[in-house]
Amino acid sequence: MDRSDADMIVDFARTYQVCRECGFVDRDQGRLKVGYKCSVCGVQSEGGLMFLELNVLVLIRHIYEAYYFSDTAVEESYMAEPEEFKDLAVVVFFCILKEVLLERFLLNFMHVLNLPEGVMTRMESDNDSHRRRLENLFPSLTGQKWKDVLSKLPSNDPKKYNILDELLLRATKARNELLHEANHHSITSKLAEECFNAIPVLLDCYKHLNNIYVHPVVNAAR
Repeated sequence: MDRSDADMIVDFARTYQVCRECGFVDRDQGRLKVGYKCSVCGVQSEGGLMFLELNVLVLIRHIYEAYYFSDTAVEESYMAEPEEFKDLAVVVFFCILKEVLLERFLLNFMHVLNLPEGVMTRMESDNDSHRRRLENLFPSLTGQKWKDVLSKLPSNDPKKYNILDELLLRATKARNELLHEANHHSITSKLAEECFNAIPVLLDCYKHLNNIYVHPVVNAAR
Protein backbone atom coordinates (compact mmCIF):
# COMPACT_ATOMS: atom_id res chain seq x y z
CA MET A 1 0.00 0.00 0.00
CA ASP A 2 1.24 3.49 -0.80
CA ARG A 3 -0.30 4.85 2.36
CA SER A 4 -0.75 2.58 5.34
CA ASP A 5 -3.77 2.40 7.58
CA ALA A 6 -1.40 3.38 10.38
CA ASP A 7 -0.86 6.74 8.65
CA MET A 8 -4.61 7.12 8.19
CA ILE A 9 -5.50 6.54 11.84
CA VAL A 10 -2.81 8.92 13.04
CA ASP A 11 -4.19 11.51 10.63
CA PHE A 12 -7.65 10.84 12.10
CA ALA A 13 -6.33 11.24 15.66
CA ARG A 14 -4.75 14.56 14.69
CA THR A 15 -8.17 15.92 13.72
CA TYR A 16 -9.07 16.30 17.40
CA GLN A 17 -8.37 19.98 18.01
CA VAL A 18 -8.69 21.97 21.22
CA CYS A 19 -9.58 25.65 21.52
CA ARG A 20 -6.68 27.49 23.15
CA GLU A 21 -9.10 29.87 24.85
CA CYS A 22 -11.95 27.76 26.26
CA GLY A 23 -10.51 24.24 26.12
CA PHE A 24 -13.35 22.76 24.04
CA VAL A 25 -12.38 19.76 21.90
CA ASP A 26 -13.91 18.74 18.57
CA ARG A 27 -12.86 17.74 15.09
CA ASP A 28 -13.59 21.11 13.48
CA GLN A 29 -10.66 21.54 11.09
CA GLY A 30 -11.41 25.24 10.81
CA ARG A 31 -9.52 25.59 14.07
CA LEU A 32 -6.31 25.09 12.08
CA LYS A 33 -6.82 28.47 10.42
CA VAL A 34 -5.55 31.61 12.11
CA GLY A 35 -8.48 33.93 12.80
CA TYR A 36 -11.12 31.18 12.79
CA LYS A 37 -13.79 31.81 15.43
CA CYS A 38 -14.45 29.07 17.97
CA SER A 39 -18.07 27.98 17.70
CA VAL A 40 -18.23 27.70 21.50
CA CYS A 41 -16.50 30.79 22.89
CA GLY A 42 -16.26 32.96 19.76
CA VAL A 43 -12.56 33.74 20.20
CA GLN A 44 -10.47 33.80 17.04
CA SER A 45 -7.99 30.96 16.68
CA GLU A 46 -4.24 31.48 16.74
CA GLY A 47 -3.83 28.22 14.86
CA GLY A 48 -4.42 24.55 15.47
CA LEU A 49 -3.67 22.82 18.75
CA MET A 50 -3.89 19.04 18.83
CA PHE A 51 -5.81 17.46 21.68
CA LEU A 52 -3.60 14.37 21.69
CA GLU A 53 0.09 14.62 22.46
CA LEU A 54 2.76 13.13 20.20
CA ASN A 55 3.36 10.14 22.50
CA VAL A 56 -0.33 9.19 22.22
CA LEU A 57 -0.22 9.47 18.42
CA VAL A 58 2.89 7.25 18.34
CA LEU A 59 1.13 4.68 20.51
CA ILE A 60 -1.90 4.67 18.22
CA ARG A 61 0.38 4.15 15.25
CA HIS A 62 2.01 1.18 17.00
CA ILE A 63 -1.40 -0.47 17.41
CA TYR A 64 -2.19 -0.14 13.73
CA GLU A 65 1.26 -1.22 12.62
CA ALA A 66 0.92 -4.30 14.84
CA TYR A 67 -2.49 -5.09 13.39
CA TYR A 68 -1.16 -4.96 9.83
CA PHE A 69 2.20 -6.49 10.71
CA SER A 70 3.58 -8.79 8.00
CA ASP A 71 3.32 -12.46 8.88
CA THR A 72 6.70 -13.07 7.27
CA ALA A 73 8.38 -10.90 9.89
CA VAL A 74 7.45 -13.30 12.65
CA GLU A 75 6.99 -16.61 10.85
CA GLU A 76 10.23 -17.98 12.32
CA SER A 77 9.37 -16.85 15.84
CA TYR A 78 9.34 -19.55 18.49
CA MET A 79 7.17 -17.41 20.77
CA ALA A 80 3.89 -17.53 18.88
CA GLU A 81 2.28 -18.07 15.53
CA PRO A 82 2.28 -14.92 13.35
CA GLU A 83 -1.41 -14.21 13.96
CA GLU A 84 -1.01 -14.72 17.72
CA PHE A 85 1.98 -12.38 17.75
CA LYS A 86 -0.10 -9.64 16.12
CA ASP A 87 -3.04 -10.19 18.47
CA LEU A 88 -0.82 -9.96 21.55
CA ALA A 89 0.75 -6.70 20.38
CA VAL A 90 -2.58 -5.06 19.50
CA VAL A 91 -4.25 -5.90 22.82
CA VAL A 92 -1.23 -4.93 24.95
CA PHE A 93 -0.77 -1.60 23.13
CA PHE A 94 -4.52 -0.92 23.33
CA CYS A 95 -4.45 -1.43 27.10
CA ILE A 96 -1.52 0.97 27.37
CA LEU A 97 -3.46 3.52 25.32
CA LYS A 98 -6.56 3.42 27.54
CA GLU A 99 -4.37 3.82 30.64
CA VAL A 100 -2.41 6.72 29.16
CA LEU A 101 -5.62 8.50 28.14
CA LEU A 102 -7.10 8.17 31.62
CA GLU A 103 -3.94 9.39 33.31
CA ARG A 104 -3.56 12.42 31.03
CA PHE A 105 -7.24 13.34 31.52
CA LEU A 106 -6.92 13.20 35.32
CA LEU A 107 -3.67 15.18 35.34
CA ASN A 108 -5.10 17.81 33.01
CA PHE A 109 -8.24 18.10 35.10
CA MET A 110 -6.21 18.52 38.31
CA HIS A 111 -4.12 21.22 36.63
CA VAL A 112 -7.12 23.26 35.43
CA LEU A 113 -8.66 22.96 38.91
CA ASN A 114 -5.49 24.66 40.18
CA LEU A 115 -4.94 22.06 42.87
CA PRO A 116 -1.83 22.71 44.97
CA GLU A 117 1.23 20.82 43.75
CA GLY A 118 1.48 18.92 47.03
CA VAL A 119 -2.14 17.79 46.81
CA MET A 120 -1.68 16.62 43.22
CA THR A 121 1.46 14.71 44.13
CA ARG A 122 -0.27 13.00 47.03
CA MET A 123 -3.32 12.12 44.93
CA GLU A 124 -1.08 10.65 42.24
CA SER A 125 0.96 8.60 44.72
CA ASP A 126 -2.18 7.36 46.50
CA ASN A 127 -3.60 6.22 43.17
CA ASP A 128 -0.57 4.76 41.45
CA SER A 129 -2.37 2.05 39.48
CA HIS A 130 -4.91 2.25 36.69
CA ARG A 131 -7.54 0.55 38.80
CA ARG A 132 -7.12 3.02 41.67
CA ARG A 133 -7.23 5.96 39.29
CA LEU A 134 -10.44 4.63 37.79
CA GLU A 135 -12.18 3.58 41.02
CA ASN A 136 -10.87 6.24 43.42
CA LEU A 137 -9.30 9.27 41.76
CA PHE A 138 -11.79 9.65 38.92
CA PRO A 139 -14.88 9.82 41.18
CA SER A 140 -12.98 11.95 43.69
CA LEU A 141 -12.35 14.60 41.02
CA THR A 142 -15.57 14.35 39.01
CA GLY A 143 -18.02 13.48 41.78
CA GLN A 144 -19.31 10.54 39.73
CA LYS A 145 -18.37 6.91 39.17
CA TRP A 146 -16.76 5.95 35.87
CA LYS A 147 -19.62 3.69 34.74
CA ASP A 148 -22.24 6.32 35.57
CA VAL A 149 -20.40 8.94 33.53
CA LEU A 150 -20.00 6.63 30.52
CA SER A 151 -23.70 5.84 30.48
CA LYS A 152 -24.46 9.56 30.09
CA LEU A 153 -21.94 10.49 27.39
CA PRO A 154 -23.61 11.92 24.27
CA SER A 155 -24.14 9.33 21.54
CA ASN A 156 -26.78 8.18 19.07
CA ASP A 157 -26.35 4.75 20.62
CA PRO A 158 -27.05 4.87 24.39
CA LYS A 159 -25.03 1.66 24.90
CA LYS A 160 -22.01 2.77 22.88
CA TYR A 161 -19.71 3.66 25.77
CA ASN A 162 -20.95 0.90 28.03
CA ILE A 163 -19.95 -1.53 25.29
CA LEU A 164 -16.56 0.20 25.17
CA ASP A 165 -16.17 -0.16 28.93
CA GLU A 166 -16.97 -3.86 28.75
CA LEU A 167 -14.29 -4.25 26.07
CA LEU A 168 -11.77 -2.37 28.20
CA LEU A 169 -12.42 -4.77 31.07
CA ARG A 170 -12.03 -7.85 28.86
CA ALA A 171 -8.86 -6.52 27.25
CA THR A 172 -7.37 -5.66 30.64
CA LYS A 173 -8.19 -9.10 32.04
CA ALA A 174 -6.59 -10.81 29.04
CA ARG A 175 -3.53 -8.55 29.20
CA ASN A 176 -3.11 -9.22 32.94
CA GLU A 177 -3.35 -12.98 32.42
CA LEU A 178 -0.54 -12.64 29.89
CA LEU A 179 1.65 -10.52 32.16
CA HIS A 180 1.08 -12.30 35.45
CA GLU A 181 0.40 -15.89 34.40
CA ALA A 182 2.12 -16.08 30.99
CA ASN A 183 -1.27 -17.15 29.65
CA HIS A 184 -1.98 -15.72 26.21
CA HIS A 185 -5.00 -17.86 25.34
CA SER A 186 -7.52 -15.15 26.26
CA ILE A 187 -5.99 -12.84 23.66
CA THR A 188 -7.80 -13.91 20.53
CA SER A 189 -8.02 -12.51 17.03
CA LYS A 190 -11.58 -11.45 17.79
CA LEU A 191 -10.49 -9.49 20.87
CA ALA A 192 -7.64 -7.86 18.94
CA GLU A 193 -10.04 -6.85 16.17
CA GLU A 194 -12.48 -5.37 18.69
CA CYS A 195 -9.67 -3.33 20.27
CA PHE A 196 -8.47 -2.21 16.86
CA ASN A 197 -11.94 -1.02 15.84
CA ALA A 198 -12.61 0.65 19.20
CA ILE A 199 -9.84 3.24 18.98
CA PRO A 200 -12.05 6.00 17.47
CA VAL A 201 -14.70 5.31 20.14
CA LEU A 202 -12.07 5.51 22.88
CA LEU A 203 -10.81 8.84 21.53
CA ASP A 204 -14.36 10.19 21.34
CA CYS A 205 -14.90 9.09 24.93
CA TYR A 206 -12.05 11.28 26.14
CA LYS A 207 -13.16 14.14 23.91
CA HIS A 208 -16.49 14.09 25.73
CA LEU A 209 -14.87 13.77 29.15
CA ASN A 210 -12.75 16.83 28.37
CA ASN A 211 -15.77 18.83 27.26
CA ILE A 212 -17.85 17.83 30.28
CA TYR A 213 -15.22 18.44 32.97
CA VAL A 214 -12.16 20.35 31.71
CA HIS A 215 -13.76 22.77 29.26
CA PRO A 216 -16.24 24.38 31.73
CA VAL A 217 -13.45 25.09 34.22
CA VAL A 218 -11.17 26.59 31.57
CA ASN A 219 -14.02 28.61 30.07
CA ALA A 220 -15.11 29.98 33.43
CA ALA A 221 -11.57 31.14 34.21
CA ARG A 222 -11.30 33.25 31.03
